[in-house]
Amino acid sequence: MRDRDIDRGNATVKGAWYATGGNPWKDLWTLLHPPYTSMVLAFVTIGGCLAPSFHADRLFWLVVAYLLGLGGTAHFLDESRGHPWGTGFSNRTLYLLAAITLLPAMGIGFYYAFALSFAFLAFVVIETFFAFAYNLEWFGGRFHDDLWFSVSWAGFPFLAGYYLQALYLPTWTLLIAASLSSAAGVQITLSRWVKSYRRGGPISALEFVDGSRQKVTTQELIRRPQRALKLIVYSVDLLAIALLIRSLT
Repeated sequence: MRDRDIDRGNATVKGAWYATGGNPWKDLWTLLHPPYTSMVLAFVTIGGCLAPSFHADRLFWLVVAYLLGLGGTAHFLDESRGHPWGTGFSNRTLYLLAAITLLPAMGIGFYYAFALSFAFLAFVVIETFFAFAYNLEWFGGRFHDDLWFSVSWAGFPFLAGYYLQALYLPTWTLLIAASLSSAAGVQITLSRWVKSYRRGGPISALEFVDGSRQKVTTQELIRRPQRALKLIVYSVDLLAIALLIRSLT
C-alpha cells in the first residue's frame, strides 16, 4: 500500500508525521526519514563526544558517512522492496541512489581504517552488511527484526563514534550501546504500531467487552504514541547537541 496521505473517511492521515510527497524532491525528503536519520547521527555524535580525546574532523566525516550510508543507502534499498512509501522512484533509480550514497560512505570508512586503525574496518563491514541484510531482507528476513534494527541503528553507530576518537572500546561503552539500542527499540516498536494503524482500514469506533462503543478516528488513536516518537527523537538529538557543544568549547 502506498504510504503517502491515506484517506480515513472524513480525515486524512499522513503516511508519517514528517512525510511529504508530490514531486521527486519531496519524495526524497520522505525517504531520508529526517527525524530517525537524525537519531543515528546523534548516536554517532554521542559516542564521539564521550571519548577521552576529541577530534572534530573525525566526527564530522563519520557523521557524513552515516548520513549517506544509513540515512541514504539503507532507506533507498528499503523503498526498492515493494515501494512501501509510495514514491515515484523506479527501482533502477533507487539502486542508483543507493550506490551513489554507499560508495563515498564506504570510502570514508576505508580511509580511517587504513589511516588510523585497521580494526575500524569491522564497523564498515558490519554496517554495510546490515544496510543490505536488513533492508533487502536477506536470509529469509532473519535480520529484519527489531533487535537487529536497534543494534545496527543505535549501538554500532555509538560504538563507531567512540572508537574513531579513542581507537579502543572500554567495557562501559558496551553498556551505553545497549542502552541506546533500547531507546531505538522503543522507537521502532512505537513506529511499527503507529504504521500498522495508518496502513490498516478506516477506524470509526472502539468496542469494549461490555458492548459499549467509543467513537475514535485513526488520527486520534495514534496521536499519543506519535507524540512519544517525537519526544524520543528530540531527547536523543538534544543530548547529542549538548555533548557536542561541551566538546567544542
